[in-house]
Amino acid sequence: IQYDIGVQMIEIYNEQVRDLLVVDGSSRRLDIRNNSQLNGLNVPDAWLVKVNCTDDVLDLMRIGLKNRAVGATALNERSSRSHSILTIHVQGIELLSGSILRGCLHLVDLAGSERVDKSEAVGERLKEA
Repeated sequence: IQYDIGVQMIEIYNEQVRDLLVVDGSSRRLDIRNNSQLNGLNVPDAWLVKVNCTDDVLDLMRIGLKNRAVGATALNERSSRSHSILTIHVQGIELLSGSILRGCLHLVDLAGSERVDKSEAVGERLKEA
């Protein structure tokens, strides 16, 4: 069996889906689609990066975290304002028969949810809450 592994990292911020692994990810809006051939929900226009080892995945996670929407509140100076989803796609190909098996693992980090009265959220922070 030959395996191919790829990674995508997106965020959902103010009900918009953005790619965290590309330079213009904050300006480009993406759609979530339901595709039964690709294991259910997916984001087909998000960049899928092939990886060879754990260090490749960790490097991509660092890039994604740098691009993530964060903001200061009274409780936390770097509170995540978005949900981020790291998806690891695995595809195995049986070389003799040609059959393909696919799977994916979603690692989700939910946005901070400080209480509005304690976080002193106003303006954009209040809208995010």
